Amino acid sequence: GVRAVTIFEKTIEDPSAAVRDASAIALAKMGFDELDQTFIETLAARNDSVRAAAAKALGQLGRSVGIEELRLATTDPAAGVRAEAMRALGASPELGVLDVLTKGAHDQDKMVRAAAIGSLAKVSGPASTKVLFEISVDTSSPALAVKALAGLAAKGETVDLSLVERILDRRDSDLMVDGVDVLKAQKGDASLALLTRTMEGSLDLRVRLMAAVVLVNRLQRSGGP
Repeated sequence: GVRAVTIFEKTIEDPSAAVRDASAIALAKMGFDELDQTFIETLAARNDSVRAAAAKALGQLGRSVGIEELRLATTDPAAGVRAEAMRALGASPELGVLDVLTKGAHDQDKMVRAAAIGSLAKVSGPASTKVLFEISVDTSSPALAVKALAGLAAKGETVDLSLVERILDRRDSDLMVDGVDVLKAQKGDASLALLTRTMEGSLDLRVRLMAAVVLVNRLQRSGGP
C-alpha cells in the first residue's frame, strides 16, 4: 500500500492526462486503504486535471470515501472536476447526495449536467425519479433529455419513446447511442420494434452493432423480449 502511494504521487503529476487517469484508476481498483487520504488530499491540487483524476479515483474505490470532499468538489471552478465529482458521488447513491446531484443536473456546463443525470439514475426513490422526469420532458436539450430517459428506464420506469424514435432517425452518432441505451433498459414490444428497425436500417455501423447486441441479449434472457 505504501508503494502504491509513492507510485500515485509520481504519476499524478505526469504531463499526460491519460497517464494520470489510468494510473489513478488502476491504483484505486487495487483497494489499498493507504491511498484513500492521498486521493482526498489531491482534490485540493493546483492543477484542475489532477483534481479531476483524484475525483475519478475516489469513484473507483468501491467504497464510500471522501463523500464530503467530493460534495465540495462539485462546486470546483473547473467543469471537468465538477463532472468527475458528480460521477464519483453516483458510486455512493444512498449517502445523502440527492441534493448535490439535483443541483448538478442544472449546472451551467453540459458535461457536468450529463454526469449528474447519470448518477441520479442510481439514486433510489421518487425524488430522483421526479428530477429525471422533469429533465426528460425538457425539449431544449435532447441530449440531456435522452440521458434522463435512459436513467428512468434503468430505474424500471416506463418511458415515452417518441424522443428516442426521433433521435434514431438523425445522424448524430452519440445521440443515437444514448437512444439505444434507453431501448436497452426499456422492456416491451415498442422498444423491441425500435431496436429491430435500428439494427436493420441505421446508417451508423456502431449503432447497428449496439442494437444487434441488445436484441440478442434480450432474446437470450429467460422470458423473451
